[in-house]
Amino acid sequence: DDPPAQRKGNPLVQALEQFPAVFSQPVFVLSSGVLSVLYFVVAGMQVWITPFLSHPPFSEPVATIVFIYGTIASSAPALGLVMGGLILDRYGGYKDVKATVDIAMVFGLVGV
Repeated sequence: DDPPAQRKGNPLVQALEQFPAVFSQPVFVLSSGVLSVLYFVVAGMQVWITPFLSHPPFSEPVATIVFIYGTIASSAPALGLVMGGLILDRYGGYKDVKATVDIAMVFGLVGV
């Protein structure tokens, strides 16, 4: 019953011990943050888009709204990530920090 020995074999403790190494990688941290924000916005839009489009002046059937929004919400984030990655790789990828920041700024301005 040696507590330190039990902690050493505990998978949860082993996973927690790896957190500093993972969270010290800025690309991982920022990419995870961007994905979280992206899906937060998509989920937030889902809350109000159906009532908004189902009342005048649009008065669309709920089935149509759900189908169109579901298609857009499921494909746009994935396509944006793929296309953004391809564009970033074309201009030097993550090797050129200035190019990465410049591209992020352009995408941010276009997104606003």
